Amino acid sequence: HLTAGAPQPPAPRPAPRAAPPPDQALRTLDAFVDDARRYVAARAAGTLGEERDPRFEAMAPVLDGSAPVLLRANREADIRAAVAWGARQKVRIVLVGGLEADRCAALLASARVPVVLPSTLALPRAGDLPYDDRMTLPGRLARAGVQVALSTDGEPHNVRRIAHAAATAAAFG
Repeated sequence: HLTAGAPQPPAPRPAPRAAPPPDQALRTLDAFVDDARRYVAARAAGTLGEERDPRFEAMAPVLDGSAPVLLRANREADIRAAVAWGARQKVRIVLVGGLEADRCAALLASARVPVVLPSTLALPRAGDLPYDDRMTLPGRLARAGVQVALSTDGEPHNVRRIAHAAATAAAFG
């Protein structure tokens, strides 16, 4: 029994949504890109009239090759699937994350897929890796011919650390 003024128990948190399996996620993405292609073709043919869909309008530069799609993947299997998806859809991709990109660096270099890595100022991705794994990853990828950029990994308040992360990557190879 609760009385007025008494502390209320916290509301239960909703269960986190599980990510769809990679093949299902790619099928959903394929369907979206196919719809965008049909929309862009209809717009070019003049059969849309005044109707506009901003989701598909935003995809026009991706479909004509003037802008890349940013795909987040960290595990090797997901990275390989992302590269295969980009090739199958004939769109340019930029890999965001890429913690296991060194395991498929030759593929990334041959497909000319740039990688935007999270901070080098973090622990290794697994406990059995060397302490400097994240610090040496940019150099290993660059030596393999992969274009690399560093990010704050979605934490804009850490933009002040980019120079330090880049200096660490340079110092560690």
